[in-house]
Amino acid sequence: MIKSGIKNTIAFWISVMLIIAIFSCFESYSAGNTRQEEKVVRVGYFQDYATILEPANEGSMGYGYDYLQEIAKYTGWNYQFIKCSWDEGITLLREGKIDIFGPMQKTEEREIFFDFPNVQMGMEYGVLFADKNSGILYEDLDYFNGMRVGTEKENYYTGVMEEYCKEKGIRVTYVYTDAVDIGKELKAGLYDTYITGDLQAIPDTTVVARLSFEPYYYATTKGNREIVEGINNALKNIFRNDKYFEQKLYEKYFSNRDISKPGITKSEAELIKKYKKLTVGCDSNSRPLQYFDETTGQTSGISMDILKEVANLCGLEFEFIPMDGKSARQLEKADLWVGSFNHNGLKNLEYTDTYLNVPMLLVSDKLVNLSDKLTIAMYSYDGKNGAQLLKEYPQFSVDKYATADEAFQSFKMKKADAMFVPAYTYDELEQVNNQELYCVYATDIKCRMNIGISERFPKEMINILNKGIASLDNDVINTIIYKNTSAGAYNGSISMLVKDNAWLVLGLVTVFFVLLLIVIEASNKRLKSVLYIDSSTGKSSLAKFRMDARALLNNAKPDEYMLVSIDVNNFKYINDIYGYETGNQVLKILAEHIEMILPGEIILTTRRSADNFVFISKTCNKDKIFESMSDDQHLRRDVQEILGPDYNLTLSIGVYVIHQPMKNISVMLDYANIAKKTVKGRVGNPIAEYTPEMDQHMELKKKITVGMEAGLLHGEFITCMQPKYSLADEKLIGAEVLVRWKHPELGMLSPLLFIPLFEENGFIEKLDMYIFETTCKMIQKWNKATIDKIPRISVNISRVTLGRKNLVKELKEITEKYEIQTNDMEIEITEGTLERNADRIIKIINDLKSVGFYVSIDDFGSGYSSLSILKDMPADIIKIDKEFLSETFDSQKGKKIINSIIKMSKELKLETVAEGIETREQAEA
Repeated sequence: MIKSGIKNTIAFWISVMLIIAIFSCFESYSAGNTRQEEKVVRVGYFQDYATILEPANEGSMGYGYDYLQEIAKYTGWNYQFIKCSWDEGITLLREGKIDIFGPMQKTEEREIFFDFPNVQMGMEYGVLFADKNSGILYEDLDYFNGMRVGTEKENYYTGVMEEYCKEKGIRVTYVYTDAVDIGKELKAGLYDTYITGDLQAIPDTTVVARLSFEPYYYATTKGNREIVEGINNALKNIFRNDKYFEQKLYEKYFSNRDISKPGITKSEAELIKKYKKLTVGCDSNSRPLQYFDETTGQTSGISMDILKEVANLCGLEFEFIPMDGKSARQLEKADLWVGSFNHNGLKNLEYTDTYLNVPMLLVSDKLVNLSDKLTIAMYSYDGKNGAQLLKEYPQFSVDKYATADEAFQSFKMKKADAMFVPAYTYDELEQVNNQELYCVYATDIKCRMNIGISERFPKEMINILNKGIASLDNDVINTIIYKNTSAGAYNGSISMLVKDNAWLVLGLVTVFFVLLLIVIEASNKRLKSVLYIDSSTGKSSLAKFRMDARALLNNAKPDEYMLVSIDVNNFKYINDIYGYETGNQVLKILAEHIEMILPGEIILTTRRSADNFVFISKTCNKDKIFESMSDDQHLRRDVQEILGPDYNLTLSIGVYVIHQPMKNISVMLDYANIAKKTVKGRVGNPIAEYTPEMDQHMELKKKITVGMEAGLLHGEFITCMQPKYSLADEKLIGAEVLVRWKHPELGMLSPLLFIPLFEENGFIEKLDMYIFETTCKMIQKWNKATIDKIPRISVNISRVTLGRKNLVKELKEITEKYEIQTNDMEIEITEGTLERNADRIIKIINDLKSVGFYVSIDDFGSGYSSLSILKDMPADIIKIDKEFLSETFDSQKGKKIINSIIKMSKELKLETVAEGIETREQAEA
């Protein structure tokens, strides 16, 4: 009965504590837990290559599938998976018809067309697969020489194979395939081996060579920042919450595959026999990675246990010797070395592949802003990652220490703001100092652990060790890590502890209950500080603003308040040129000036993101606030004190008068932002007030953006011809191609509605090339239908398309495809394009003329530097802008200006075309 009563008491107190903890944390959690609007992301996948395995089953869809689902927990995305071949996937991604494709390696060439996350999503080997019954031996170079290698056109590992062939002195022939069943083609003898990544599942095959160990990523279309930033943020959260996530996922899908067994060649087997036992020198002060255990008198740690597995897989024996690295003679004893490679005696080592990737963390005992100038303590073992840290955070200063203890003591004595440590070292720190509360910041940096090999050994020894490393079982690695971290030291049974020490446990639970309440209260205060205070400005956070705004507007009358959104124009350049610390100073100044526009009348204010501030004020003060904000000399003066007297700070400001106070705060913010976008970059009045027409305009832009790809695919963009006549004899001498969009919902759209938007989002490149090819196709048709010579046709090329790589070559190839002479085509470039980057555009004009195209400058007279352009411009024709013609023709002075332009053009041997001549008087002038 007594024991039963004790159990009931314990159960009661534990239940009470859990309930209180949950409710105490609920307010903080709900304030910060705003879920992003769900987005459908299109994911292309190549069958059986990591993303989705077929046949898939519930709970084991594939490595990439599980990874993307984990990312979705932080982004709110839903996925549409699209099955495709490798070549199809690359094309669809390049054209923006899918959002994500992979896994793939990141190369300079691919980065031209695709964007990649900051952090890799795994590692894979480039391998040669052969049919398991082929009889091909591992790295049988005699057989390899002259063999046929299957591959795809966009296969990264084809280039790796080329390097391998050069290194080994062999030649191979490539057989390009886009087949799904590679195993079947290998069995049929269509090629001898197949080159790919080891993530690809090919049944009934064996690995006959490993070529390289490469990081891989899931890529997105160039410029799709929403996807890249979503993945980057999600990956940081994933590794912060579970640093073993990748290892667990890899173990789930790949640990039991045959490719994990190392293939040892005959010559390598002889080398292993010769060097059976090797001495491994290692750092002895890097717990728990590697350290000298005084209780056993041996070197222990994660590295040691993993390397024992490597030795076992390779048929070697390792003897570990602790070294401090100060004695050259001591270092000479070692055949291999693991640890820091910064010692003077370790300059001529060869290195293996990475046997362990350890995430690097920034750890502080207080909340810090990573954009501030911080002093970071690190010890020599982590020092090899110091350059990466400074590259990612150039404002940091780094102090290096000989041991982890010295670095930690410096940090404890407040000589450093944070420590830069491997994740497992942090685990140790947290266990040993469990009374301390640490703030942990994930980085994109990983400590890559390799084995250094003395130069006196044959290079084949590296290959042997690399094979052993590649064959490591991730389940074994995870067990080793767990055993060596402090988390693995406590394996006692809670039920036995309660049974044997019931009264003691009850007392401890009671004490714990009291302490828990204290900790929860302190944590709530700290969480509220994080949630409700913006660290950059010291003002209210967006979460606090939303709460206070809702409370204010619950009792508000229609039109009583207005919400204002403010952006600093070109703020990115302030950060890039002056640094993040200076950028933060500017933000603080702006936050203070907003509150001082009308003291006491700016009711709520916050920084929404980066340089975007919002505030709520009484509508009755609208005119005074607008007047003050449009010309705030005090703000400019304060900013110039930081950035210099030549810097002129400008703002873009959008206003929404709150007609419906109960409307969602997010919608109000969107309305203010819509108004702000209409004045972005405007010279003069920087303020716009939201109107429903703006929303209609944004909706129109959205429909145009959503429908542009389908419009091109379905032939909705149509061409029209505007004729050109000679004034001398009124004969037709040419025509200009114009484009219109026959939109299925919006009807016939003027180019003024869609061309500017296409220039913003880059779609104009596709449209320009489509219109040029459509025109060439039409001219070819005319040429075949008539014996008369077709007059010269001009086609517009936008400033965006002029930056396209190999543009001139592509245009010439299109004319050749349709059997058209380049001198029958005229390329039109707007005058404004020349003003932006005259030297580059002049070079492009010369390149176009060198292959036979005529070049004209459109809209001449619309810019501010028309006459200065004439002297350097190598074009053939100028087209006087219609508006310029209309505005100047009504006066004698205007007529003289036009006549002077025409006369000057003749002297420079330029043809002149006047747009929009509508009367005989204009023609005769």
